[in-house]
Amino acid sequence: MPLRNQLIDPRLFEHLETTFWRHTCTIQEPPETFNEIGEPEIAADDAWTDLVGHTHIACNLAAAQALGEQKSEQRRDDSTYDAKTRHCQLNGYYPLIGEGMRAVVDSTVYNIRGVVQSSAKVQTKLILELIT
Repeated sequence: MPLRNQLIDPRLFEHLETTFWRHTCTIQEPPETFNEIGEPEIAADDAWTDLVGHTHIACNLAAAQALGEQKSEQRRDDSTYDAKTRHCQLNGYYPLIGEGMRAVVDSTVYNIRGVVQSSAKVQTKLILELIT
């Protein structure tokens, strides 16, 4: 016997869109440029392009304290690098995203270090790295 009343008020999803998915993410890919012996070259920051259909995606950037933030520091003679790992849950399934791309979340650029797809093909989770 079907239920006559809805179990979930449709306004809930509208409210979640603005409270849970508080950030926006754009996925970028590097240009495919190769040197004279065929090795890929590292692209300049301004040469990256937005992946078609992967702009302004609603997402949630995980709080560092909730997941136990992972940090690493590399010291060199002329500089020190600090790498921080974040997790970003996208509101949707995006199978074209891969490592080697980057995510721009609220104008902050992160390197994509891993991609986890849900088994039901509903959502995508990114493992991001921020180098400062």
